[in-house]
Amino acid sequence: MYGGKIDATGNVSSQLWVFNIPRQSWTQAAPKAKEQYAVVGHSAHIVTLEDESVVMLVIFGHCPLYGYISNVQEYNLGEF
Repeated sequence: MYGGKIDATGNVSSQLWVFNIPRQSWTQAAPKAKEQYAVVGHSAHIVTLEDESVVMLVIFGHCPLYGYISNVQEYNLGEF
């Protein structure tokens, strides 16, 4: 789970949390990213690339600091 609105004040998170299904537990991850925007209203998808690396693509969203983001953010999940 990536980002989202934290509270009613409009604070937005850039945290990434991974859910382990067998253990039924959450772990916070810290993937490496070139640019990272805390966004809400985005879409996030896990993709396996041709070289077998696994990345998460965060597509668009709204950042309180910069407004609507037209960038696609990519996080290499194999490097955290």
